Amino acid sequence: MTDQADTDDHHAATRDGGPPSRRDVLRRGAGIAPGVAVLATTGVAFEFGTGASEAAPRVVVRREIHDMQLSHPQRFRKLCAAIGEMKRRSAKDPRDPAGWLANADIHKQFCSVPAANRRQVHFSWWFLPWHRAYLSVTERKIQEIAGDPTIGLPYWNYSVHRFIPSAYLDRDTPLFDKRRFGPKRPLSDAEVGFDYKKWKRGGYGVAALSARTFTGNPDVTSFGGPRHPNKTRTYFGGTLESIPHNPVHNYVGGEKGTGKKAQTGDMSDFDTAARDPVFFGHHGNIDRLWEIWRSKRRNRVTEPRVSRFLDHTFPFTWLDGLPIEVSVRETLATRGLGYRYDTLDVFGGRPAAQTSEAESVAAQAGATVLLTTTVAVPRAGRADSLILRIEDVRLPSRPVSLTVYLGRRGERGVPVGGFSSVLSGSEPLKTASLIDVTDAVGALPRGTDQATVTIVAESLSEDPLPPPQVTFGSIRIVARRR
Repeated sequence: MTDQADTDDHHAATRDGGPPSRRDVLRRGAGIAPGVAVLATTGVAFEFGTGASEAAPRVVVRREIHDMQLSHPQRFRKLCAAIGEMKRRSAKDPRDPAGWLANADIHKQFCSVPAANRRQVHFSWWFLPWHRAYLSVTERKIQEIAGDPTIGLPYWNYSVHRFIPSAYLDRDTPLFDKRRFGPKRPLSDAEVGFDYKKWKRGGYGVAALSARTFTGNPDVTSFGGPRHPNKTRTYFGGTLESIPHNPVHNYVGGEKGTGKKAQTGDMSDFDTAARDPVFFGHHGNIDRLWEIWRSKRRNRVTEPRVSRFLDHTFPFTWLDGLPIEVSVRETLATRGLGYRYDTLDVFGGRPAAQTSEAESVAAQAGATVLLTTTVAVPRAGRADSLILRIEDVRLPSRPVSLTVYLGRRGERGVPVGGFSSVLSGSEPLKTASLIDVTDAVGALPRGTDQATVTIVAESLSEDPLPPPQVTFGSIRIVARRR
């Protein structure tokens, strides 16, 4: 397939608002004229947001990593070579701004800080736009090092491929990371947010896509998360950050050993997550799911239109150490950032994957029930949503992935959601979870006034480890107007 098949022309990019100009995106700092970042290894002038040149900017196609490896092997090899070069630079000098470690540490600076810190981009409406900008900057770095502006970052579609793709498992390539201690089982339906029965009835392939608003508050579930900062100082992930984002991080990174011998995988800790190349495949799919959600106008129009959101800027560092700023406004058009996805179908045109009965049994064998409790089911009108509120949850300093089930009294029932703790250094976390259980309650026998909530800790290691010590505050179902 030719390069043209994987890139769009200048007019295609302009139709979607056009690429952000160098003056808007690439800045050396206040009061200093914008410049052109230059990579010493290639000597090629590069302007973020414009592609190879002002005359012919490209819009690359991001593909599922299995497809890229098999159908576009030359680009795949160049991708690996560029990442390998970045890793070699870091091995020689960990502070080299063109190195893999320096690029990974950008993620650490914005994601491994307390939730209320103004730099923290998780648990709020910054989560999706910041990671989109970060991936775009990383993609452009790889293109520059490879000397090929047609390379797009691949994504990992775990709605179809439930194991870590083989491309990341080859020890002889730069895509391998030795700090992966996760289980050998496949990702479960609950971890990727898939409900086969609901999907067969016309539901969403990923439960998070059913969210109706981008920004929420402490009483409403939302796709993107609450404002940051906000008056209540309450922060929690939106539906997409909760599942599948967090569980996939923990599944890949996992944990190993106990006590002084305990180890956490790179992906299980925001301190180190971006050191693992699979991070970019994972977040490529998260970014694609955001694009799937916002492809529907009724969803897109709920994205904030206020200046404190749109004009907020994220600082990054280019290959030569120069600063780059990308605004939230600029992240709302992928073509303007120089890329699009090969498909906006959740399953990529492939059959929906469902965990087999044998795989489910194997996964549940390593899981641990942490809590079973009975909750009242309130009466609700047709215009109401039923929200399961799990509050004052205290999580230990280790990766934790929890699946929440709801059923008739005395029965486990069906998975309705979950929440996970990806480490942020070694800081213990206190969090809360909001889960829309309207459909699950509706499936209970008519007149049901009590239900059973069961919370299960998924296995995140190949080794048998003691269950995580998690404490829960109040657990209740509340009715809220949609």
